[in-house]
Amino acid sequence: KSPLWDPNRVLLRAMVDAQQQLIQTMEHMSSTLDRLALDRPRDRRGSSRARHDQRPRSSKFSIHKGQTPQDKEAEVIDIFEE
Repeated sequence: KSPLWDPNRVLLRAMVDAQQQLIQTMEHMSSTLDRLALDRPRDRRGSSRARHDQRPRSSKFSIHKGQTPQDKEAEVIDIFEE
């Protein structure tokens, strides 16, 4: 195993952190857009333009159920160390 101060490891950690930030931002934007769609006024015909399908959709960016950020990081590091 490489030591903790290994530059590659430091870079990987920074990349994983940046990815997590990006994911959170995208999920926040997504929920904001959903809210805006719901707030949109009805048009003259009385039909709402908001999406009717309100089921929560799983994000392909999110960490899988039961997976911690550390697991995700280990997964990414394993890929790079191959």
